[in-house]
Amino acid sequence: MPEPSLAEHGGDLGAIAHRYGVARSELIDFSANINPLGPPRVLLRALARAARDPEALGRYPDAEHCGLRAALARRLAVSPEAIAIGNGGAALLDVAVRVRGIHRCLVPQPSFSENRRALEAAGADIVPFVLDAGRGFALDAGVAIEALDRDACDAIIVTNPHNPSGAVVARCDMLALVHAASARGALAIVDEAFVDYAPEVSTAGVAAREPNIIVLRSLTKFFAVPGLRAGYAICEPALARRMETMLPSWPVTALAAIALTAALGDTRHARRALAQNARERDRLSAALMKLGLRVYPSGANFLLVELPPQSPSAPELVSSLILHDRIVLRDCSSYESLGTRFVRAAVRGRRDNLRLIAALARTLKESRATA
Repeated sequence: MPEPSLAEHGGDLGAIAHRYGVARSELIDFSANINPLGPPRVLLRALARAARDPEALGRYPDAEHCGLRAALARRLAVSPEAIAIGNGGAALLDVAVRVRGIHRCLVPQPSFSENRRALEAAGADIVPFVLDAGRGFALDAGVAIEALDRDACDAIIVTNPHNPSGAVVARCDMLALVHAASARGALAIVDEAFVDYAPEVSTAGVAAREPNIIVLRSLTKFFAVPGLRAGYAICEPALARRMETMLPSWPVTALAAIALTAALGDTRHARRALAQNARERDRLSAALMKLGLRVYPSGANFLLVELPPQSPSAPELVSSLILHDRIVLRDCSSYESLGTRFVRAAVRGRRDNLRLIAALARTLKESRATA
């Protein structure tokens, strides 16, 4: 029996390669939801220029990140003062749960493990709210509002699109939830790490001017540079300033700020990424369903897949694909309320997606033959 797969986070190919005794370069990573187009060329050129510039390397980063902040404000059509910049979504989540002193937080399940970690570190009570698989794990705003009242919560953390299912909540429904929470004095933390693939549902504009809402966004997943570590929050200016006082000094390196500022101006790359993702996501979803797998509707760049009863468990399947096919899926066993029958697959390019489909077809056929 293979050991359970590494599951807390996707993308740790070094640890996976060491654990399974394979070369890291051989692995195809479907466990981390990174844009398969790779970084925009303008980002790579800006990064290369800055790395060759002794003056850029020899000075401290701009403490206010003025260039990056201005580029974000233009892209989002919000005030620069409504943006707090940090070294990744996890760091900003830590600050978001502390900035108002949360006591009881409603957390829809399944959810990203960082939510629990951040809340426990802040000493807040976690009130789980289990999402309905029959609704594709899409949040029901009305039911969530009832839960806020019933459980006397002073905060809620929601992700839109949802991780790990990719389910999307319409902007009108998300705003109804946010405003209902605000009317009760509760803080709504909206994680929009994957909203680049569904920009029409973003609540960033509302967060920039209204109290009791913090929107968290990633900068590096969509631009395929998670090694640079940068993210940002959008909230009303006074709250944004308080968040920044709780972050370390110089949270983003000068090189990262230069590169990402350049990337934010490349709208052509963004359009290409959205078109390719929608096309390949639909093809991959249809192919997986033909194999007898349940695939949940997604508006993001990944798919949540439920395994049939006769197939291996998620930890077994993930281990088998690593050993035999050098393919890394995300075992979702660490997501609370999901159990061991779910995996998550990033949407990659056509060639890699076809390799995944072929590997799963073979594995499922073998499992049925021995059942």
